Amino acid sequence: MLIHPSAKVSDSALLGPDVVIGENVVVQDGARVINSAIMKGVTIGKSAFIEGSIIGWHSKIGNWVSVYSVLMTGEDRRHQRSRRGRVS
Repeated sequence: MLIHPSAKVSDSALLGPDVVIGENVVVQDGARVINSAIMKGVTIGKSAFIEGSIIGWHSKIGNWVSVYSVLMTGEDRRHQRSRRGRVS
């Protein structure tokens, strides 16, 4: 596991195995990241779950969002749970 010194990871977040956390990443309370690379400037919301993914620069993963086997290479992408429980 590699975590950039500028990253802010909540004490209640769970990381690993095989996780890379980039510069200025924020991982909020209860988030879980497994087998993934998180690029510079990403924010991972409360209780979000990411597995087997590469999350691109300055993306935002909303609270309670689950991401499985996704490659997000564009900058400033946002994923959040809709009122109907769907992820957009």
